[in-house]
Amino acid sequence: MAPSSVVKWSQRRRRTGSAAPGKIGGHVPRKIRGAEADWLRARMAEGNFIRRGLVAELAERGLKVDYRTMWAFVHAEGLSFKKTALISEQERPDIARKRARWKARQGSIDPRRLVFIDGEPANAIGSREQANGAKTNMAPARAAGGRAARG
Repeated sequence: MAPSSVVKWSQRRRRTGSAAPGKIGGHVPRKIRGAEADWLRARMAEGNFIRRGLVAELAERGLKVDYRTMWAFVHAEGLSFKKTALISEQERPDIARKRARWKARQGSIDPRRLVFIDGEPANAIGSREQANGAKTNMAPARAAGGRAARG
């Protein structure tokens, strides 16, 4: 046993009347609750939003929270990340026609002529994009919405 442990136990006994250890952990109340949580639920129901935007909107209302706190709240409310930012484009008649044509022609493609670049390691002189000339980051960095109701 370390002498420092005995010293700390003695100090705790003089200070509190007991050498028993204090409580560890416990429930930490959510930072976004009450009126702020109600306002935030109504704001999210209005339509598309970005979590960083909600953090800024709450700050304007006097509640400072970080991105992780906002993520936890949005997740607890049952909202999930949109897998594609441009899903509405697939509903356009010209795009729908091209997609249907592509699906119909897929069966006639000789698989031996296909080249897959996803698992290809980057070369020594640069990134995968430089190595094969393909653009791999085609989804926009920031979409208008970012979150939507499940389903």
